[in-house]
Amino acid sequence: MILQVPQADQKALDQLENLLQMLPSSHKKRPVIERELRMLLSGRTGEKNVAYQLEFWYKDAADVVVANDLRFEYNGRSVQIDHFVALPAGFLVIESKSLPDHIYIDEAGNWFRMARGKRRVEDREGMSNPIEQNKRHIAVLQELFGSVAHGGVPPLANVIVFPHPKVVVRGSKPAGAYLLRVDQLHTFIEKLRGSKPGPGTASTFDLIKLALTYHRPLVFDPYERYHIDKKDVLPLSRRIEFDVKQKAYLCVFCAAKMALQRDRNGLFWGCPNNPQCKNRVPASVAVQIGTEAVERSEKDKDFLTWLFTDKPRLCPNCGDILQRKKSRNKEYWACPNVTLCRYRGS
Repeated sequence: MILQVPQADQKALDQLENLLQMLPSSHKKRPVIERELRMLLSGRTGEKNVAYQLEFWYKDAADVVVANDLRFEYNGRSVQIDHFVALPAGFLVIESKSLPDHIYIDEAGNWFRMARGKRRVEDREGMSNPIEQNKRHIAVLQELFGSVAHGGVPPLANVIVFPHPKVVVRGSKPAGAYLLRVDQLHTFIEKLRGSKPGPGTASTFDLIKLALTYHRPLVFDPYERYHIDKKDVLPLSRRIEFDVKQKAYLCVFCAAKMALQRDRNGLFWGCPNNPQCKNRVPASVAVQIGTEAVERSEKDKDFLTWLFTDKPRLCPNCGDILQRKKSRNKEYWACPNVTLCRYRGS
């Protein structure tokens, strides 16, 4: 039997992907978010593989109850459990580790990822011990079940599953935990499935359903997690306004008149209140915003005003108001930003 558990992970993935779509490519937090998104996607792929195996074999089983992706909050502590399996005699607390590498465990219980380096020499990289991580999960579950169980708490087995087919674990065999590849999981459960519950222990099936009442999906706020100001992801077209009366571009964040500037990427309008504001918009975007503002202004004019006032003309390169110039009896339109833009047109 597979218990349905409210999930938040997919929403978190969608939030991160949407944030990356809006975040400028030069934003300093972008590499961190991209790296964590790759890790999250990899982890979810592995968890889905394990969940698929459990559902394939035990979807309709009455004596095997499965809950995937649980997050408990109890006595001020929170734990995230990838897969929680109730058998007649006890529980399996399963942590899935999506690692394609060889894993080495030394005699002290330290875990290392092994990778081929230069000259075919293996490089070691330390990693967190998933057994210890799962022990913390089990400790919270034991405390929770101990407070509500009518009878003794059934045993909770510490199980680490590797979904990647190429993973190899070498070194010392850790005590008090089971290390399995995903293709070994079914056989492992079948060996335990026929075991009888200990005398006086509470029902595992009642406890796992009770545990779901303590499930609290993680509320994920990417802006808070990565300390990102929401104005950083505001579309460029909404970061600037053109005031037709003032004939100026205004910063939407601080209402300051923006100034035309140039960098290696070209012309842009920048807020003068730098570094407090740091708002900057490419000139190509400003041209579009200014043109739309002028068109709206023209539509709002009454007939006499429209008849006796000239329509502002914007520089197609930077968006500033063009000025009428005269040279050798020839009139032309020129951008006032002679050092930055130098536009001329008839």
